[in-house]
Amino acid sequence: MPPDPVLVTVAVLRDLLPSAVTAGTVVPPDLTAKLPFVHVAAVRGRIVSPSWRGGPVVESATVALSCWAGPDAGHARALAREVLSALLPVRSVAVDGGTVVAVLHVSSPVHVPDPFAPADCHRYVTTVAVTVH
Repeated sequence: MPPDPVLVTVAVLRDLLPSAVTAGTVVPPDLTAKLPFVHVAAVRGRIVSPSWRGGPVVESATVALSCWAGPDAGHARALAREVLSALLPVRSVAVDGGTVVAVLHVSSPVHVPDPFAPADCHRYVTTVAVTVH
């Protein structure tokens, strides 16, 4: 089995983003205390077996990156763009748990209000396709 693209993406973000940014797979109950925060989740994906010529098994997943920041929406948008700037150049990078083969841009950041967050906590969501082995 190839490594989990979500966990590999979290590891890459933790390596590349400033230490003030938290990345994870579970939104913390005390979200505002963890800002800025990036939630990483796979929204679809597939595992590809090697061809008859051999090669590694790879998994490709479309990954949603939900970026919360404040005190205004501009900060959350800037965080989403920073996340994209960090991930998109990643090619053949080994991290704990696997190797990122490629990251492709799927959708630009869009403002998705969080009805459970305080008024000064904003969320932007963007998606990428991450291929790992």
